[in-house]
Amino acid sequence: MNLPIGMVTLIVVAVLIYFGLAHRVLDRMYLTDRGALVFIVLMIVASFFNFTLVRTPPQLIVNVGGALFPLGLAVYLIWRADTTVEKVRAILSAVITAAVVYVAARLLPSEPTQNTVIDPTYLFAIVGGLVAYIAGRSRRSAFIAGSMGILLADVAHYVEITVRGIPGRTWLGGAGAFDSVIIAGVLGTFLAEIIGETREALQGGPRDERGGRGGGKGGKVKNVEFTGMLSDMEIGDLAEPDISRQAAARAGGSDELKDIDDYIDEYVGPGGLKDAEESEIIRRAKEEADRRG
Repeated sequence: MNLPIGMVTLIVVAVLIYFGLAHRVLDRMYLTDRGALVFIVLMIVASFFNFTLVRTPPQLIVNVGGALFPLGLAVYLIWRADTTVEKVRAILSAVITAAVVYVAARLLPSEPTQNTVIDPTYLFAIVGGLVAYIAGRSRRSAFIAGSMGILLADVAHYVEITVRGIPGRTWLGGAGAFDSVIIAGVLGTFLAEIIGETREALQGGPRDERGGRGGGKGGKVKNVEFTGMLSDMEIGDLAEPDISRQAAARAGGSDELKDIDDYIDEYVGPGGLKDAEESEIIRRAKEEADRRG
């Protein structure tokens, strides 16, 4: 039996998670390895269940695993977002992705033809993943835009055929749509991770390679450099009067939570920031974090 490519993608992702190769991405998604594996297993099982939301033509059928599970994860990520800017950008990115996929579906054939190089289902997913990364930029926003963009495009199609009185059915997250939702979400997140890591390397590499710019252990760095570091860590709850390790522990989901002690010691010094500098640096860090997402 040939498994759908969406199912194969989920299995590959599960294997990567099991062997600890997706830890950084999961940190950005506010998920643990175990939680992500349980989510994937439940999503695969739930993909075999459908329910009809609208029975009168045109019908609207919803797949539990391909629609409700991605929707639930997207809502969770939006809820956990550190700033309003990130929440708004994630939603707007999903709308933009849906619009591009919807237009592509109108311009391209919906079924494979002799001149088709790639199945349109997968082509829409790839387009959705690329646009999701470009619009979303961050890992979380890219996943939200990719998966929700496909679902929103299908909702727009259902609204269109309903208004025009065309009989038929729209299947949210089921059949080929399941593959598209998974591929678009995973591709958008993958691109954000790879390009983000590459950009970080080009900007100076890991912390150990950048240490000299801060004047050595316990030295101070320029405000703009420390602002960038806090932004990269998606500071969350770190914007407190005292930047401490206790505050770091409360900032669940930080991109670099495991390295934050090293960042503080290397670039700020064991004593932390002076009060006179602290509030301004954190204010600028939050502004930069809002801008970058």
